[in-house]
Amino acid sequence: MAQYGSNSGLEGKLGTPENTFPVSMLPWASFQGFNLNLQKDYDFLLPIFTMGKYQEENGRPLLPLAVQVHHGECDGFHLCRFVNGLQELLDRTGMMRSPQENKAPYEKTEQGHITNPRL
Repeated sequence: MAQYGSNSGLEGKLGTPENTFPVSMLPWASFQGFNLNLQKDYDFLLPIFTMGKYQEENGRPLLPLAVQVHHGECDGFHLCRFVNGLQELLDRTGMMRSPQENKAPYEKTEQGHITNPRL
């Protein structure tokens, strides 16, 4: 707070590199919808990703994800393509499988790197 507490606006830490976007986590709250009400005529065009409290349902992990986009930059078609692609990636990597399904998803290579053979 001493270092960044006086900053205002969406950029809490000044000097954010280009081509980045905000991702926030609300680990204590689960939600089915989340909306940030930005200032009227606000020209913030980047997507905003917010994730909520991780839960398990029927042995499967669930993580709420809200994506807020400026309609001048993105429409529902593009957002659905992104969300569907993200889900496919998570399904392929096994990251969203139950612990019983994952058993040993990662292997160590001869060079000592960790890899996921399901990718």
